[in-house]
Amino acid sequence: DGLVVEALDLLDVLIAPNAPDLAKRTERLMELLQMADAAAVRSLLGKVGNGSDESDLSKALRWRFSQANPRESFLLGLDDPPSSQLKDVLLWDFRGWANLDPSGALRWYAEAEERNLPLAKEEEMLIAVFAARARLDPKRAIEGFRQHFGVDAGSEAKLAIPRLVGSLRNQGERMGFMVALNRNTAEDSGDGSFRETVVSELSKALVKEPFDEVSLLVDGTFTAEERVKFARNLTQGGFLNPNTWPRWAPWIAALDLPAERGQPIDTMAVIVARNKKRFKDVQWLADLPAGPQRDLAVESYAMVSLESDLDEAIRWMDYLPAGERRKGVAANVARYLEMKDPAAAEALRSKEGVE
Repeated sequence: DGLVVEALDLLDVLIAPNAPDLAKRTERLMELLQMADAAAVRSLLGKVGNGSDESDLSKALRWRFSQANPRESFLLGLDDPPSSQLKDVLLWDFRGWANLDPSGALRWYAEAEERNLPLAKEEEMLIAVFAARARLDPKRAIEGFRQHFGVDAGSEAKLAIPRLVGSLRNQGERMGFMVALNRNTAEDSGDGSFRETVVSELSKALVKEPFDEVSLLVDGTFTAEERVKFARNLTQGGFLNPNTWPRWAPWIAALDLPAERGQPIDTMAVIVARNKKRFKDVQWLADLPAGPQRDLAVESYAMVSLESDLDEAIRWMDYLPAGERRKGVAANVARYLEMKDPAAAEALRSKEGVE
């Protein structure tokens, strides 16, 4: 009763943007709603009434309750008269509940399934259940998902897979899921589209996570082809963290891809050279193991650098061994140098053996 009385005094913040002490009182209301159960909020709704203003307040209260306590909001909605709008609200609340407490949400679902409740048969409910199971029992989640949608990833499965993979919250859950995926697809790979779609979606999240965790997962559970695709994800705009990139660069170099333009190590060298304010420390480039991967990265970095910093380009050219890459950089440096110091340009051409 005390909670209801205090909350009732704060409800004006939901519909009055100029309410006194708005931020402080809103924060306190949310704290109370986090502690409230469905019965308490039902009592609050009963005190609000059914006039037009009160109806707006009721809607605002229900929305805030859903944000603060999706489990109790879901249980509250189960007692409301059925409607298509209510069904959408219930599914939203169930997903929120499952995100916070997958075990509790799955227990409710098991009981609902036994009671043959219509809500338990909704497609969106099933997807939410698969997502919750992916965190706790990935083997069962993957088997159930493929049994429901088919072994291969059709159009409906491709829409649901981001939810399945997106539910995974930490390294342990992702590792468990990938181990289960490896076993499942080894037994029945189908046309390969299910695994391909899952790994692609997972990679989108992984590019933002810490190197140690992600490299362990990728090296331990991805195929060689999937590791190459992941490397491309790292360098195609999804992962441009100046603090972490120096650790990914040697990992990508170790993939020993063809030392050609457009390969991940080349792409990232170009991005770094064009964003020097963000990527101030490029020691990682010098620290790459000597060989074709480093030569490609150094050449690309030097070529872009000479457009804005000729001395920088010359410095990196010296990291290149004798050969076509070094000659190519030297020729371009000489062309830029020609404009301000023709004698130095000619000396460079003579030294490097370029025309």
